[in-house]
Amino acid sequence: LLEGPMADAVRGLVQHCTRLLLERSGPLDTVRFLALLPTLGDRPQTLLATAAIDLQWVHANIVVPAAEQLDAERLSRLLLALLEWAASWKEPDVRAFGDRLASLKWLPTEGGVARPVSECFDGRRSPGSFRVVRERAARVAAIAADAGLDVDAVWKTLEICGLKHELTWEDTVVEAEFVIA
Repeated sequence: LLEGPMADAVRGLVQHCTRLLLERSGPLDTVRFLALLPTLGDRPQTLLATAAIDLQWVHANIVVPAAEQLDAERLSRLLLALLEWAASWKEPDVRAFGDRLASLKWLPTEGGVARPVSECFDGRRSPGSFRVVRERAARVAAIAADAGLDVDAVWKTLEICGLKHELTWEDTVVEAEFVIA
């Protein structure tokens, strides 16, 4: 049903709008971008857009090319915007998208190193007395707010994608190495 010219047109629209948003080369901001492609409601174009853009397509046609071409700051802004949009998805879909992002080092941290989501902590709710937590705390709020994103939606989606609140055994080993050194 959603193959052929209509699906290709919707995909082309998303790619074009994403490019304009990233390059800031046109009169397009995040709010207008998301308004062009609504994800909720019962309008025919909404149903078409939601069905035509699946997780595999978003990953293969937006995330992978962006990861190869964008600097870390612009990549993190794009992915945070995608995660804000993903907040409207069903939780299993968000988890599946998070799994696709698992190996990508894109989330900025307080330690100044971009890391995969699964290696980062929510600094607002994690034990900040540990060095590993302080260095791997995701630096999201300022970037998301600066981009005009819903910061709470981004945090919620990051949590579903695997952002940590507690230390794992691996983290305690890293913390012990900090103490010994």
